[in-house]
Parts: sequence; structure tokens; C-alpha cells
Amino acid sequence: MRRCARSAHTLLRRSAAYSPHLPADAVDLLSKDDDYAVRLLLCDPDPRKRWLVGLDPEAPVDAVVRLLADPDDRVRAMAAEHPALPVDLILRSSGNPELSTHALGNPSLPTQVMHQYLDDAGIPR
Repeated sequence: MRRCARSAHTLLRRSAAYSPHLPADAVDLLSKDDDYAVRLLLCDPDPRKRWLVGLDPEAPVDAVVRLLADPDDRVRAMAAEHPALPVDLILRSSGNPELSTHALGNPSLPTQVMHQYLDDAGIPR
């Protein structure tokens, strides 16, 4: 994690910032990072700010996956809609009544799955 925290690559630093196992010296380093998203992911308890991760199409996959289990329902909905969410989790979320609307609107949802849901709902092609 320390190597990721010191990386020149923003995405690696973002990933490290979201890790629950980040050592204290890496937390200190990342708290001064130039990238706003790194500082935001580090430890901000405000769900409105965690929701902002959804505005970044290059958000790290592991951050989006972790936000799918966030305590705030709006953050979970954002994660279900995020194109970085792995397909298996989109499919799992599409079966969750709380997240299905959001997951089914995910642009990474496989076309055949989308057609199956539309067929099941009786919507003609």
C-alpha cells in the first residue's frame, strides 16, 4: 500500500486511499495529495462526497466495488450505475430490489441481459 500511496499514477493513489488497511504514514502522505479524489476517498464520512466518485468515469474499480456496500443508499445506487462496476456485480445488483433500477441502467450491462429483462417485462423490441 505504501508503494501505491507514493505512486506517480493517480489511480494507484486513489486505490490506496480507499484501502481500509492503509498504514498511518501513507494516510498522512495521501492527506496532502494534489488530487482531490485521493483526499476525498481517504476518509471523508460525508456520503454526498463519496457519491461524487460516480462522476469520475475513471474511478478505480475496487473503489466502486466497495461503494456498492456503502451504508448510504444513494452511494450504493451510484455504484450500481457506474460503468467500472464488474459485470458479475451488475448482474447481482440487478436482482436486488434496492439496486435493480440503477444496475439495469448501467452502460456496462450486457445487451443480452438487457433484452431479457425487457422481454420479461413484455416490452417489444
